[in-house]
Amino acid sequence: MQKKQKTQKKVAMPDSQPPLTRDRILDAAQTILLRDGGDRLTIASVAKEARISKGGLFYHFASKQELVEGLIERYTREFDLLLESAGDSPGSAIDTYIRSAGRSDGPASRGVIAMLAAVIVDSEALGLLRQKYDHWNERLHADGIPPHIVSTVRYAVDGLWLADTLQLAAPSRSSRDRTIEFLQQMVEPFKAGQNT
Repeated sequence: MQKKQKTQKKVAMPDSQPPLTRDRILDAAQTILLRDGGDRLTIASVAKEARISKGGLFYHFASKQELVEGLIERYTREFDLLLESAGDSPGSAIDTYIRSAGRSDGPASRGVIAMLAAVIVDSEALGLLRQKYDHWNERLHADGIPPHIVSTVRYAVDGLWLADTLQLAAPSRSSRDRTIEFLQQMVEPFKAGQNT
């Protein structure tokens, strides 16, 4: 019986490998985009960074365009899940959006990278990303918070992500934390319906 259990474990392992490899490829593409720039994003460079063969990369992504679409798809899926987890109470979506700015390794930073890749490699993919942002913006504005507060917070959070991910006069951790706290304080009175 023990022998069968070991065999079953070995059979199950390949099923879990492709998603890990796919994420490793996407992580490698992100690294290249940030470290080396968009002109260095090639199938060969991504395969080398991910430590897989070009054939292994082609198994997951048939072209550079598909690789960029994979970056965008991963980001939009993660961010959709993040906003879905926010709940329906007033201010819950915008509060989740604010808190996401504190995670430099989360969906927000991947979004900046996906946008860069789309602009550099695939303008059609940028159109898809714009549609997603329109959808998320509608979700934030349906959150029960005054539109001018939502817009101010969203633009500030987007700026934090961009500055942090691209290291454009990036805020220190304490500065980012204070900014996030300030944005949360802006939203707080409206969450309880105190100021409508």
